[in-house]
Amino acid sequence: MVKAYIPENLDLEAFLSANPPRFKYHIDDFKHIISLITEIPAFNKDFFDYPYIPICAHSLQSRVRDYRLYLNYLIEYGILETDNQYITGEKCIGYRFAKQYRAKIKSEVISKVTLVKSLGGNPEFGHQMQQKYNYLRKYYNRYLHIDFDRALEYLVQEYKRNVAKNDPNAQLKFNASYLQICRIRDKDYFFIVDKTVHRLHTNLTTMKKELRNFITYDGLPMVSVDFKNSQPCLSGVLLNPQFYQIDLSDRKSTRLNS
Repeated sequence: MVKAYIPENLDLEAFLSANPPRFKYHIDDFKHIISLITEIPAFNKDFFDYPYIPICAHSLQSRVRDYRLYLNYLIEYGILETDNQYITGEKCIGYRFAKQYRAKIKSEVISKVTLVKSLGGNPEFGHQMQQKYNYLRKYYNRYLHIDFDRALEYLVQEYKRNVAKNDPNAQLKFNASYLQICRIRDKDYFFIVDKTVHRLHTNLTTMKKELRNFITYDGLPMVSVDFKNSQPCLSGVLLNPQFYQIDLSDRKSTRLNS
């Protein structure tokens, strides 16, 4: 089940009924675009300190063809605000919730078939990566559990501390982390290998380290190991004689197929 996360105080169906868009629309496309304001920083904590969340047109258009009409509507009716700043090759236009909607988020189901399919990414690539890294992927199952109440209590206390420090993004930080613990609770897992640098992104790798203290696997606590210096790990590979051996069978196969 694919979900979107929108402000708790936004009744989107009623809002659209009271303010009908002047274009053909699907409510799930609105849900997806609104959800990006929270999903993007949840996936990348670097955006926690951004005043506006950059939403790149190229990736959005592949999912919502008339995305510009949706964004213009959301800005016109005071749901979103924009910095309207675009720098080619450096920065996408940024968006944030208008003050009224900087509230706790709630989940909404997305059922539009084409959108659900596009949000699944490249199925062939995803399947290949899950097979290749199955020794990691296999642990994302029903045994992975989070103590949701304690995790939420921690987030509430953190939110209060950020508010006391006059952090302008206190609500955004809370929502991004809240989204993450909801996904673990709901067994809504993702397992993505970046196509460029082949870095692994999962519910656990993108989660704040403090929240991992509330996660168990089959009743056992999780343990985190962080390589502060990767040279010893790389040296172990480079000092292995097998690393320098040539696999002649692959070369032979290449010649036969050429």
